[in-house]
Amino acid sequence: MSTSFFGLLTTREFLSEYWQKKPLLVRGAAGAFESPLTPAAFKELATRPDAQVRLVLEEGGDYPWQLVEGPFRASELDPVPASVWSMLIQEVDQQHAGVRALWQYLDFLPTWRLDDIMVSLASDRGGVGAHIDEYDVFLLQGHGQRRWLIGGEPVEDETLVEDLDVRILATFEPAYDWLVEPGDLVYLPPRFAHHGIAVGECMTYSLGCRAPSAADVLGGLLEEALMALPEGERYSDPDLRPATAPGALSPDAVAWARQLVQRVAAEAERPLGRLLTEPRRQSEMEAEPVDMTPHALMQALGQGARLAAPGRYQSQYMTAAPVLVWFLRGEEIELDAALEPMVAAIGTVHGARAEDIPAGSDVRTLLADLVSEGALVLLPGEM
Repeated sequence: MSTSFFGLLTTREFLSEYWQKKPLLVRGAAGAFESPLTPAAFKELATRPDAQVRLVLEEGGDYPWQLVEGPFRASELDPVPASVWSMLIQEVDQQHAGVRALWQYLDFLPTWRLDDIMVSLASDRGGVGAHIDEYDVFLLQGHGQRRWLIGGEPVEDETLVEDLDVRILATFEPAYDWLVEPGDLVYLPPRFAHHGIAVGECMTYSLGCRAPSAADVLGGLLEEALMALPEGERYSDPDLRPATAPGALSPDAVAWARQLVQRVAAEAERPLGRLLTEPRRQSEMEAEPVDMTPHALMQALGQGARLAAPGRYQSQYMTAAPVLVWFLRGEEIELDAALEPMVAAIGTVHGARAEDIPAGSDVRTLLADLVSEGALVLLPGEM
């Protein structure tokens, strides 16, 4: 049996037997794993002005489970002013090339299903309490040991401890008790309660998936349909006949309403592509302006840089020969279908290389303009 990120399980077996069904522990999933971040480098990230960082002071703060929002000054973190604590930084994959490269382990999932990589650093006994997530998560141990207590069934009704800064379950009965080391992987389906407790100082990488709500997607599709609706379109019945039961709901009215809904469904593909690739966080919407020329772009790629979307989910495409529709950060661009290999490469974890970009001034000018607008970014070449 071939090996994968899931030990002796093939990826297909993992999806069939565990994905969104039950937790899984894989020893040595990442092989001889070397953490992309050291604790010192993690704390340095926590001091960046754009850091999305939280510090949970379980013991030793002003009160139990105190939550403090960052970023922080270096003097506030060395040492952390609490005896038991956990620090979490969101979107580290957008700040560190080595962390972004961890997505390669999940290259079997559609990229729109991938959200961000959160990294946590905890003191001995540190954690954030028993809680649930609404999405699939892959917990890769990067440094030290952590004990994972995990429930045996999805939580249906969530009851929380009152008056805390963090969301902690009031009742929690673990069915699994796993001690993990660097390179070990824990997979959790949505809504499985879990409690991670550091055994000594430890660091964990949380590769979180994305699960849009039906309300959000349907609302977005309806909003797009309303914007595309011809102004003044109304119900009409030029072939109306005398009603035999004026108070009964007309079958013609029902058919008209059903046709409106069917129109939304029939035209959902492109609106869905735009909707799923929209930037979702304020940090993703505030791209720094870059003055990029086609020559400078190709020069950077020639020196080893890679071309990618700021977030992996922000680049999707569909083919409708002879046209390729590229959905990029909530917009769509129609290209020749022959450019599919280039667009596909841009959407990979490593990004597109110089050899992935075909010759032609039009294509290279388009890519340079997209970099200038912040719709595409250049990644460092060491990935």
